[in-house]
Amino acid sequence: MDDRAVRLRRMTPAEYETVTERREAETARELAAFLPEELAREGWTVLGLNVFGGNEAAIALYCANGYEVAAMALRKKV
Repeated sequence: MDDRAVRLRRMTPAEYETVTERREAETARELAAFLPEELAREGWTVLGLNVFGGNEAAIALYCANGYEVAAMALRKKV
């Protein structure tokens, strides 16, 4: 092989999961930055979204982008 050659191999499930998580996080960051600006240009005044309570990474991402907690739902299994 020369310097331009690439060796292909299958990713392990753990590697695939890591790559997928990174892509999803990158997409979420891009949307969190893009959507509010675009919707404001179209005249929207509020943007709401739902996040599962245990998804601390998503909550942190949205709070870092100016979102505020506006509601909370609780439940109890019986």
